[in-house]
Amino acid sequence: MSEVSETQRLDCVCGKKLRIPANVSSTAKAGKCPKCQAPFEYRDGTWFCVASDVDISAISLVSPKPNILPTNKLVKLSEYTVAKNASLTDGQASEPVIADQYQPPIGSPDRSHLPIVVSASPLSRVFAELVTTQFTDGDSGTPFYIARTEGDANSNLCGESENVGIHEAIRDSLALALGLTSRYPKTVVSAITLACHPWPDSAISRSEIATIAAEMCPGLNIAHPSMCEIAIDRLLRLADAMRFQDAKELELLFANAAATIESYAAEVPGMRLGREFECSNIALVQSPIGIGVQTLGVEKKKFSNSPATKPNFWRTTILAFLSSSALRGSRDTGGAIGGEKTGVSIEQLARHLGVELPECEFDAYINRLDDRVLDIFRCRTFRIGIPDTLEEIASRWNITRERVRQIEVKASERLKRQFGETLKGIGKQAFVSLTHYVVRKNLFHEITLAIVKQSSHREILTGFLAEVFGPWQTAGAWLYHKSLEESVCTLRNLSIERADSYGVLDRDTLESHCEELFLSHTDRDDFLREELGLGNYFGIWTNKNTLRCQVAAALRHVGRSSTKEEIADLIGHPAECVGSILANLDGVVRADRYRWGFHGWIDDVYDGIVGEIEQRIDAYSGSVPIHILLSEIPSQFNVAEGSVRAYLASTAFKVENGIVRRAGIEEYTPRNPENCRDAVRIGDRWAYRSLVHQRHFNGYSLGVNFDVAYANGLRPGDNLVVSIDGCESHASLIWRPHNLNRLVDVGRISEFLLTQGYKAGDTVFLIPSREGIAIVDEQKLFKDYGELKSLPSTSIDDEDCTRNREDLKLEVNDPLLDLLGEF
Repeated sequence: MSEVSETQRLDCVCGKKLRIPANVSSTAKAGKCPKCQAPFEYRDGTWFCVASDVDISAISLVSPKPNILPTNKLVKLSEYTVAKNASLTDGQASEPVIADQYQPPIGSPDRSHLPIVVSASPLSRVFAELVTTQFTDGDSGTPFYIARTEGDANSNLCGESENVGIHEAIRDSLALALGLTSRYPKTVVSAITLACHPWPDSAISRSEIATIAAEMCPGLNIAHPSMCEIAIDRLLRLADAMRFQDAKELELLFANAAATIESYAAEVPGMRLGREFECSNIALVQSPIGIGVQTLGVEKKKFSNSPATKPNFWRTTILAFLSSSALRGSRDTGGAIGGEKTGVSIEQLARHLGVELPECEFDAYINRLDDRVLDIFRCRTFRIGIPDTLEEIASRWNITRERVRQIEVKASERLKRQFGETLKGIGKQAFVSLTHYVVRKNLFHEITLAIVKQSSHREILTGFLAEVFGPWQTAGAWLYHKSLEESVCTLRNLSIERADSYGVLDRDTLESHCEELFLSHTDRDDFLREELGLGNYFGIWTNKNTLRCQVAAALRHVGRSSTKEEIADLIGHPAECVGSILANLDGVVRADRYRWGFHGWIDDVYDGIVGEIEQRIDAYSGSVPIHILLSEIPSQFNVAEGSVRAYLASTAFKVENGIVRRAGIEEYTPRNPENCRDAVRIGDRWAYRSLVHQRHFNGYSLGVNFDVAYANGLRPGDNLVVSIDGCESHASLIWRPHNLNRLVDVGRISEFLLTQGYKAGDTVFLIPSREGIAIVDEQKLFKDYGELKSLPSTSIDDEDCTRNREDLKLEVNDPLLDLLGEF
């Protein structure tokens, strides 16, 4: 539309091009289009198509347009051949006006590419009849596209008006404008244009109007490269939406149209519908409510030539891009909104639009601060990490701590008033989601870096963002919002209170509590391991990452009695260590000589050879035939018969006439200590020489010969805790009659050996008694007790032992080779 001169050109809503002579304007004030009967009005020296009136104050257009150079040569989208001598004297044209439009081939590089500009607020539009009208920037020739409307604001869509075919006419115009009629069959063209303009030529309900409008949101298809896929997808979505609205006819209409395009696309390989766009030539307007929303009850606004852009629109647009950029980590205008990169950065777009980036404004503000305030901001207020104290800053600037506090409060409040809301809007998409989760610090830093990347005061801006969206709590390499503190504390307590005696946690309880605390299962598992110190073995959580917990978890994972070698292979630790853990794990017992399991898994627990012998002695009322022991124990618990015989020959049992019973304390017949190697007489007592090994510093016991211990007053079965001479430490003395080494265990001496400076390879002398024990080295022994004589041992068996061996008919050279570790 242009001003009246001698002849005024007028574009009708139906697409017809009309020329109105000046003499008509001087006599007529109204008229109709000869093609569609749309009314015209003459106001203020200008003819207007009433059907095209629209409030465009909220549409995203600006003049002048940013000078972003296109990557391809611009193509003139339309060249019109206008018929002459058209008139409106009686509301009818003298002859039809035909619009011949030039269209480059589908997929041609001459096709324009369109970037999307997001509208900050919904468009207020009344859509009874919709067309697309082209406007051209006078300098660059770049076309813009806006929606034009017509109709009574209070009427239903298409209502009961006479123009019931207007939407079909619009679809025909679209087919002509896009050049579809010469390329595809009529049914396919109808389907494509229905996807572009899915409004029916019949009255529909307000809910159906809103449903179609929602499915037309451009954001649903913004990044898709294939218009064919877009058309099919949109039609199928519309069909689904209509099904929920119980609009059967519309559902079939959209579903059949989608099937038509899909069928044709399958028959024609490589079919591409519509234009291929490269986002550098044309700016389209994307409205949050899409195309085709009918707003009932809104007064229809008249067309205005006033500027269409609100004062802060482009700044708001740049802030929207920055917000998306913070979420996606891309400063490219396409990548920021989740699409393909355009090669135009947000910084470039801001420069073209004359918008200053917030970080640049922030830098300018910070640069105007005096050095003292800048130091307070950098070292205390917005410092990521441990801030300087008030006293440290006061000392640097020779002022009081209170003055530092006053400066800090006032300066930070001014900064928040200046930039708080702006930066909160930019970071809202990214940071608000972080406030609901426990996240790694580096993720927080990555998001802040996407915002502060262009700033020369990154440290201060990062700290400022943290405060704007804070407060935050730190836990090692992790960060969480103050609002999550109670949930994290509950998680810590849960890992302590809900563990069983083996440290194993209920997986469902633990993971259900973590379900909404972490962005991913990987983050959850890493936090539980790194920060709470939990272990996870074979999908089983334990409250500690210890070997004990690993062994218990591995045994549960196997689900049956297992050997220490099997467990060791699973957890990657030596079998000896695993065996030691299994032997000391409450509730874990032996199924036989080699296998271990939880007590509830095993019907008959293996109690060791000595324990099994004693069980059968008790079961047989104090004595049991030896043949029963030699047949049952080896077969049931996978032990060697020779091992059973070796224990029967120990001082714990008496074997007479093929019958086995326990030996009484009084039945022990000691040997003469003088015949024991490593025994040394000290007055009326005896000392026993022992070599210190590395294992004795790790909890293993030293030993004293039975006969030496007996001579000093100890008796079989004793289990004593006595003091160690010369210090406050204590040692244990345990006489196990079945010990095949014939040694009384001297335990709890690791700390004593360490504090006294002993090391592996040293020789010590043990002097036990029922009251205490002396542990001295050779030098101290000779210093305190004078010159002593150590007698060589002789191999003399006592008569009792000889009788036992003869009665058992033993052929055991060295039973330790067969059964060390079996007791």
